[in-house]
Amino acid sequence: MFLMIDRLFAHDNKIDISQQQKIGVFVVFVQVLLVLVWVSRQGSLYWDTFYSFEKTHYITDTEYGNHYINDDKEYSINQWLGAGYVQYTLFVDRRESVFFVKLPFLAKTFLKDPYFVLLNALEAVFSPRQVSKWPGVWLNIGSFLVSQFVLWNAVKKIFRDDNKALLAIVMYGFSGMAVSMATYVRFYSFSTMLLMLFVGFHVIMWDLQTEDWFKRLLFEAMALLSAYLSVRSTQLTLFFYSIFIIIYGIALLSHRHITKFILYFFPMLCGGGIYIYKNSYYLDMLFDPSETIDVAIGPAIWMLDSYLSLNPIAFINRLAHTFLYMGKYGFGFWPVFLLFVIIFVYTMIKTKGKLLSGTMEKVILSSFALFMVVATCFNFYVQTRYTSYIYPILALISASTLVAFINITNKSVYSKIIVGFIIASIVYSSVSGLRVDFVFSQDKEPLQHVRESGIEDVVAIQQDIHNLDAEIIYEAAYNLSADARIMPLMYTDIDEICPSLPDAILLVNRLDFDQTKEFERNGYEIEWQEETYCYRYCYMKR
Repeated sequence: MFLMIDRLFAHDNKIDISQQQKIGVFVVFVQVLLVLVWVSRQGSLYWDTFYSFEKTHYITDTEYGNHYINDDKEYSINQWLGAGYVQYTLFVDRRESVFFVKLPFLAKTFLKDPYFVLLNALEAVFSPRQVSKWPGVWLNIGSFLVSQFVLWNAVKKIFRDDNKALLAIVMYGFSGMAVSMATYVRFYSFSTMLLMLFVGFHVIMWDLQTEDWFKRLLFEAMALLSAYLSVRSTQLTLFFYSIFIIIYGIALLSHRHITKFILYFFPMLCGGGIYIYKNSYYLDMLFDPSETIDVAIGPAIWMLDSYLSLNPIAFINRLAHTFLYMGKYGFGFWPVFLLFVIIFVYTMIKTKGKLLSGTMEKVILSSFALFMVVATCFNFYVQTRYTSYIYPILALISASTLVAFINITNKSVYSKIIVGFIIASIVYSSVSGLRVDFVFSQDKEPLQHVRESGIEDVVAIQQDIHNLDAEIIYEAAYNLSADARIMPLMYTDIDEICPSLPDAILLVNRLDFDQTKEFERNGYEIEWQEETYCYRYCYMKR
């Protein structure tokens, strides 16, 4: 590692561009291999993954805006379901895929749920009628590759420095966050790619001349489309886009680019403003949060609750948590992140504020900083993946800082050792698996036992009257034969339903919602049990 740093920052920077590109390609290749290693070691799937499979299956349904298994006439609470039917709702039949829907419906659906349309197509081609994580993994890897390509080119265009570009893709690609999101079949890697495209288009636009108005409008349209598709995948990215657009507009005005400002700001402001007004209640959240919380759903509930409970002490506490999580998933360990912050401040002082002093550098740094303030206020760290899309920007800032640090110390051995140590920390955190989430390798043996048991009668405990915890029957069906049957049993009805259940059942419930005592009260005894990261499987007889 230290030899690589020394070679990269050798006197006169003797490595030519083609050689730098070869190193970059090799680095990304190793990063993809690392992702594949951790995917192959997965013992079970994170529960949200099953909702990805479910939405992918139903994405071509023309009758519902959002169709779930409990919308089907075959589904009924406290009634037996065939495991094969449940598995059917988790895979794509090629004849029911996006390849067989009308083009206008396909275009409309893609603009609404782009990630799931693409995943539906990949599943139809590579794993028809099979519940498989691999199409989603390959979509994530493809998104990751595009993100790395854009990051490389954005850094080169901004800084005119191959070392910074190479270091940026090393720092992002080996970060625990990047590897974790690539192994997780959800839309976060896809949204990260779109955010990087958005930033990349802006980097290109900044250097365009006023007379290049057609190119500017074309890149604006592509940037706006990237932002739109990203927000459709995860609405929390909207905060970054809003901040970035405002700061970019201010930058244009500060350079007296009035024509460029008009060509940029009004389409972006109108497009973004109309979207916010029509497709979310973010304006209501901003101006009337106490009333909006009553109608909020999903992450918006805890966001509003966090906002309403915000005070100076709470902000400091949340800032500390944000710092810890960014340190762990961006640098491997928070003390290493603290070391980077010290280097950043030192380099800023030594360069008399000229570190990241270019206009696009200021726009990106300011957007990142303000977004993290918003993320801290709204408590995004509750789920670390809610800020996953910002980590390439962190890598861009970090790489620029570390290269500048080496240069201002006259490329001393000590500065190279420090930078090498930071990179080694990042690489170790993902290679060792210390910061790689969603693997659950310890679940392999317990679930293998469940699969080999051949049990045909399974009771999955539901704890939400609205059937919003349907992932538990997906978890059960995924690990059972298609010939088995599953009953989604509401926990409040256990005493009523127990007399009609078979004498031998496999009970599946969440670790934090254990109902085995209720079954024992009804005459059942535990024969054996297995636990995974989230669920308990109990084989019970009476």
